[in-house]
Amino acid sequence: MRVELRALAGSLSVLLLAALASALPPAREWLLYERPEHAATWRLLSTQLLHPNLSTAAADLGLLSLAGFWLERRARGLWATVLIAALLGTAASVAWAPPELRSFEGASGLAAAMVSAALLHAAFAQRGLVRGALIVAAFSALLKACLELNGQETLHASLPPGAQVYAPAHVVGALLGLTIVLVARTRSRERSHARAA
Repeated sequence: MRVELRALAGSLSVLLLAALASALPPAREWLLYERPEHAATWRLLSTQLLHPNLSTAAADLGLLSLAGFWLERRARGLWATVLIAALLGTAASVAWAPPELRSFEGASGLAAAMVSAALLHAAFAQRGLVRGALIVAAFSALLKACLELNGQETLHASLPPGAQVYAPAHVVGALLGLTIVLVARTRSRERSHARAA
C-alpha cells in the first residue's frame, strides 16, 4: 500500500489541494481570478483549484484524478509534463479570453488534458481493435470541446446560475494532452531506432 501511495503522490496532492480550496470559503476570495478586481497573473493558476459547486468539483476532480492516477503510475514524467502544460495552457486561454469573461474557475482544462493523454498513452500499449477504440476515445475529448466552442450542448456537470462552460480551456487542455503524448511517443521510437542501429 505504501508503494502504491508513493506512486500516486502527485495526483493525490493535486486532488487534496483542489478539494481543500473548493471546500474552504476564504480560499475563493484569495485564489479566484476575476476581472478587473482580482486579475493578478498568479490567480490564472490558482483559480484552477476552485470549483463553484460540488457537482463541478466532482466531475473535474474525478476525471483529473482517475486519469492522473493511471498516467502517473505508468509514466510520472509524462504526467507532470501534461499537468504543467495544461495549467499554463488553461491560464493562457483565460488571460487572452474576450473581456466578457469576467471570472474563471475549475480544473476542466486540466481534466481534458489528463483524460486525453491517459487514453492515448493507453492506446499505444494495445493492439488491434482495443488500440483503435482508445484512440477514438482520446480524440473524442477534443471533439467534445470543439462542439462546445460552436455552442453545442454537451455532457457536463450542472453549473450554478449565470455560469457557463469556457470551451477554449477544454480545447487547449485536450490538444496539449494529445500533443504531449504524441511527441513523447515519437521521441521514444526515435531513441529505440537509434539504439537498434
